[in-house]
Amino acid sequence: MSLPRRPSDLFGIPTGLEREAAERLLVALTDAWMGLGAAVPRQVDEAVDWLFKQYFDPLARGARLRKALESIQAQRRDAPFLTEQLVMDLGNGRGLITPEGRVAMWALQESIRPTGSTVVLRDDTILAAESFLLDRYRGYGRARLEQVVRLGKGTGNPMLPAAAAIPLLLLVNRSTSPERSLRRPTQADQRQELDQAVGKIVAAFAEVIDESTSRRHRGRSADHMSLYGGYPLTEARRRLGAQLSEDPGDLFVRPGQQDAVLRFVASDLARRRLPPEQIAQAYDALLATYRAQIPILTALRISFERPADSNALRAQLLNEYREACPAC
Repeated sequence: MSLPRRPSDLFGIPTGLEREAAERLLVALTDAWMGLGAAVPRQVDEAVDWLFKQYFDPLARGARLRKALESIQAQRRDAPFLTEQLVMDLGNGRGLITPEGRVAMWALQESIRPTGSTVVLRDDTILAAESFLLDRYRGYGRARLEQVVRLGKGTGNPMLPAAAAIPLLLLVNRSTSPERSLRRPTQADQRQELDQAVGKIVAAFAEVIDESTSRRHRGRSADHMSLYGGYPLTEARRRLGAQLSEDPGDLFVRPGQQDAVLRFVASDLARRRLPPEQIAQAYDALLATYRAQIPILTALRISFERPADSNALRAQLLNEYREACPAC
């Protein structure tokens, strides 16, 4: 590894440049920044965080980004050393200032003096700028990984009640092996019938845990609660991916993972600090609604419940819940 050398530039801007070039570049960066709207923050740290959240968030959906970019009216002006690294060309004369551009704007403001024909970007200014931006990129770059780790550890936001119902449904149905999986029907009418049945089961549990659930779900199609593509399964797989089967069309809790899954669900529910009686009521609602849908499950050959096992599962869930939340 070679010894570090003194920096020769900051994001493509040389450490020494003519005053006129520095001032033109600062004007171009300022115009691009202020052109984003009157609400942009003035402090550089708040400004860069705002840019990441609005335009550079690696977790942002493409549709949201496209809409945000279409609304930008900021102009991209010509200036010495102005590159795509500082202001992205959006076409039609529009530009989006980057985090590097906003930090460079701060560095130039710090470096341009009232007098003198040259502007020098000092080593400490460059070091502060690069270190600051590195910390921001590190934080946003790890955001997705850290989110997944938190969810897997059960330290993120609690699971949505409908998502918590999915592993309980699999356990009630004894779908704990490939032979007893909840298989997705091949025929569209059967899939719709199963989705409606699952939606009722999941909603019965969720509405006891959170009474506002029924209001949020009112009028939604069965697709939202689909066992194979709705948000409850998606959320459950984010938390319990290692304990569930890989194929979303052939669902079961992996063999030997029943206790771990039940413990995770109980611990997650405990974060809501609900009375144990409410947890029991929610489980009973899920079980009663499940049994009302047994004719549909039986016709599809995916019904495997045993009353004795369901009663034991109820007792185990409540024991795990009380252990996770002794003060509830």
